[in-house]
Amino acid sequence: MARSSYALAAAAVLFVLPFCHGRGTNDQVNNPNIPYGSFNNPSTYVRPKWRYWIPDASVDPAGVANDVAEAAAQGAGGMELFGYYLYGGTNPAYPAYVPTDWAVYGWGTDVWKTNIQDTAVQAVNANNMIIDFALGVGFGGAGVPSQYDDVNLERDIQPFYVNVPVGGSFNGTLPGWGTGPLISASTGLVISGGVGNAASVLSTSSLTEVTHQVNAQGQISLSFPNATGTHYILAAFYLIFTHQREQVGPLDINSNTFPAKAGVPQSQPASFRNNGSNVWDHFTVGGAQVAINYWNKYLFTGTTGKLLKKVGNYVWEDSIEFFPRYAWWTTELPKVFQQEHGYSINKYLPIIVRGRVGFVNSVTVPLYSTDQADAGLSHLEDYRQTVLHIVQYPIQCGY
Repeated sequence: MARSSYALAAAAVLFVLPFCHGRGTNDQVNNPNIPYGSFNNPSTYVRPKWRYWIPDASVDPAGVANDVAEAAAQGAGGMELFGYYLYGGTNPAYPAYVPTDWAVYGWGTDVWKTNIQDTAVQAVNANNMIIDFALGVGFGGAGVPSQYDDVNLERDIQPFYVNVPVGGSFNGTLPGWGTGPLISASTGLVISGGVGNAASVLSTSSLTEVTHQVNAQGQISLSFPNATGTHYILAAFYLIFTHQREQVGPLDINSNTFPAKAGVPQSQPASFRNNGSNVWDHFTVGGAQVAINYWNKYLFTGTTGKLLKKVGNYVWEDSIEFFPRYAWWTTELPKVFQQEHGYSINKYLPIIVRGRVGFVNSVTVPLYSTDQADAGLSHLEDYRQTVLHIVQYPIQCGY
């Protein structure tokens, strides 16, 4: 009986899924339970493995079985099954054309499981191989079907700014009020304006968090002293969902919300399982659980479930190809930041939320630095270190 262990590595964080046979995440290094075979006859576990990228679930199952058998005949020890679906993605750099009905042939649907996944698992078993699964669909596998309003989907932080004259005041509604839950509000004195792409410089000593002064209706009253500078800023930051789609669905395509265009008519989805995949929050256990729950309920069942402990090797995320618009964020980040660095991140958010996070959904926001010797980069580095360390939780297997 082969050993099964699964790992999810994502967004500079690591979820180690210590499934039922141990806590290691590499079954091929220093593991006495793995038979290595000999140089002339290496075991399945140390033979080369093939990445097997499927365009969508309309692929002929007989062709899948034949491909697996051909790989085995060429000496491969295993396959990685990956539903690519790239041609329907949201990245404008790639073709956006959907040639099949994704309400039927989308990743994670019943047809995907039966025609592609189960067929591949059966073929791997018949050819004495092992199989890896990409954790989700699309570019790197960062999304699975889920309810659109699931609280564990990817989050972002959206900034709003208003300028106030030196010696002036602000009495009114916080900028951006109603966008989402308020993370923080802060003020600062701009002592020199940015030129071109350069950052405007904030007086470090002037940075002040004023979140506690915002009332339940979003109103705030502030008076700003006379000082040497160009103006003050009042900044507000809100928690939002990115609603990023790793695979667009029929409702997206039919509504022209995304650049993907239908080459064939798209059926009305029977449930969220037939309407594409959403990126989950990669910085929380709840986010990881969105993916785990989907696999346990819909994919690690039937044929796959029966053969999993024999031929299953890894479930993993391929690469990090999803991006927030403004900054990597999650609900618990301020709390973890305080614990790790001994001060609040909130008043420094104007120099941390910089936009231009990725190459797909980047946005331009006002760019600020401080008058510290390092221009405030130490705070930005503390933020990045927190993002790196924010999650390292073991998660129990479900099969």
